[in-house]
Amino acid sequence: MKTIKKTICVIFCFCMLITVLSSCTEKNSSNDTSNSEQDKNSVIQNNTNNTNNNNNTNFNAVAYSDMRVSLYDFYKESIGFVKSDYNANGNLVRETFFNETWSYLPALYIEYIYNSAGRLEKSVMYDAEDDYDIAAFNFDCKEKSHIIYTYGIDGKLASGVLYENNKITDVNVKFEYHLNGTIKKRTFYEDNYLIFYNEYDEKGRCITESDLDDENATLFMTYEGDSREVKTTSLKYNDNDSLYPINLTYTNGYISKSIVDLGDMVVTMNTEYNEKYNPISIEQTIEKVGESPETIKYNYTYNSDSFVEKFSGTYGNAQYTEKYELTVKYNENKKICVYEESEYEDDKLIYVYSYEFEYDDFNNIIKDIETEYYIDNGTRIIEDQWVSTYTYDENSKVKTEITSHLDHEGKVTYSYERTYTYDTKGNEIEYIHKSYDENHVLQKKFVHSSTYDSNENLIKETETVYNVDEIITNRYSYEYEYDDMNNCLRYKDTSYYTDGTKTVSDTIYDTRGNRKKRTVTEYDENGNIEYTHTYEYDSNENIIE
Repeated sequence: MKTIKKTICVIFCFCMLITVLSSCTEKNSSNDTSNSEQDKNSVIQNNTNNTNNNNNTNFNAVAYSDMRVSLYDFYKESIGFVKSDYNANGNLVRETFFNETWSYLPALYIEYIYNSAGRLEKSVMYDAEDDYDIAAFNFDCKEKSHIIYTYGIDGKLASGVLYENNKITDVNVKFEYHLNGTIKKRTFYEDNYLIFYNEYDEKGRCITESDLDDENATLFMTYEGDSREVKTTSLKYNDNDSLYPINLTYTNGYISKSIVDLGDMVVTMNTEYNEKYNPISIEQTIEKVGESPETIKYNYTYNSDSFVEKFSGTYGNAQYTEKYELTVKYNENKKICVYEESEYEDDKLIYVYSYEFEYDDFNNIIKDIETEYYIDNGTRIIEDQWVSTYTYDENSKVKTEITSHLDHEGKVTYSYERTYTYDTKGNEIEYIHKSYDENHVLQKKFVHSSTYDSNENLIKETETVYNVDEIITNRYSYEYEYDDMNNCLRYKDTSYYTDGTKTVSDTIYDTRGNRKKRTVTEYDENGNIEYTHTYEYDSNENIIE
């Protein structure tokens, strides 16, 4: 079991080498400022924890970016490169995360919003995977989550509260500072339990990172002088275990080789880049005592715009190999119109996944076709197919989405329709999802309604699910209250059940987003209280009553 956990840690480590550990490879040398700015704005770079020691606002945004990615196991395993965009003040305003290990396509977007004083107020994450049909190639995806930041009297960032799909969660982040004002530690809690943290030195360099997937695993980074290139990195499984060193080799400021020696297993990764610092070859070898080496190879081909045209990945050892290929075609507007994923076993093509896209004059996707093929004697045979069409309003926001599933004979087996309604400020106020059977008979309907105040704060949500007979099966209601500074001070969650009972959770927050009190009440079908309990919290959100 311990060996398995170590293996997991190694995989995590290597997936993050290009993300978190390579954070310090960004070229920010004071003797090459102009080149650094050019790289920062035009080249897809390694994800960074780098900070500007003289600008805490930049640091906060960047520090949160790696935390946001770490929230999701999927991204921790697959996100490799990020393109960062900055405004005229040098503040990070947008990050585009690219799926490294499979398609190298956009998978996650984060926007950073600042007030007139240049303080970070909000970061919004858009998840391309969740609304894949619409969002994978257009920055028009539904909001997945966002963080609202609060500041202390001293002006330093104090905490952040995470919202998922506009619902406040039990997730928050606390900060500790060095005497020079830079962040010393960032601790990530969920429901009062520590689940992730980073520690930084006074120069703003990440020196310690815990593993969200394994609470016992920790990464340690060291540096030489003022350099932001990681000199040594070590992996520690638990307090009683040994440190496993990760030896890094750099070429032109980018990690070109890394080696982890776990005693009974050695993992080596070699990376080659082209002249634009895009990776063209990544090879990872896992050598276990008494076993044949296992190798994972990735190869990339780019067009003149540095867009991936072809990607291939090979996995396996001397006895067995799997291979994946991705080919991409772009239209005249540099939008993806066709891409195909091919799956091989021992060099034999066994599956093809094809995606086709059509766009309107505003580059909105108006139709996409997703087809799965199996291969029979070298011939593609359709197994499943999904066809989706979209319409948009004058602001390029999705109005309708209709998707049908077709079987291998081309017959519709089921379909669904989604409609969206927005207010004059672009906030979604109603979302309706209808599911149909093969005869287009309505089977279920879901309605989500939202209400906003004059400051565009979400103040109420309702969710209702109907079955085929239009009988309500479940209902949910969410209410929010804010102060004059738009801090959420109260969140009320009510769940209604088919037997007439309901549960109400009422939470009170301070201006920093910390919970002060939470009351949970259960009612019977006649509205009588069956159970109620109130939890009170101290300033550190520990339950005191």
